[in-house]
Amino acid sequence: MSKLPVTLPDGQQAPLGQLIRPGLPTVISLWASWCGPCQLEAPDIVELRRHFGPDKINLVYLNVREDGAPPADLARFLRSIGMPPHDYVSMGYADLPRLTNDTRNLIPRTFVFDKAGTPIAMIVGYKPMALARIPGLLSD
Repeated sequence: MSKLPVTLPDGQQAPLGQLIRPGLPTVISLWASWCGPCQLEAPDIVELRRHFGPDKINLVYLNVREDGAPPADLARFLRSIGMPPHDYVSMGYADLPRLTNDTRNLIPRTFVFDKAGTPIAMIVGYKPMALARIPGLLSD
């Protein structure tokens, strides 16, 4: 997973693992701006970022299933949910099954990893009660 290519908001390519700081819990949230459940989930992801702050968690807000979407459109969506317009990365649709190990490509989907990088939860679909449990899963 760490070698999968992602596109940064400035158009540069990087491996997904480059975005993960060692020793911190990681949440990877898959979304698309046109996805209704993703739009419902977005405020919960924003709250998760506020709860932990930028120094206590790796939060990768990963846009998928929008190959070729103009960065300005994605930035507009992010501003509408209260997230900084540069606070996302994108992955090509063809790489999504390699990330999820699932050909169904369901979104929203949120992966939660502990500080050691061990998967501890996966949430498929918009499930606010499950999202609300993430801080407890990641607390020391």
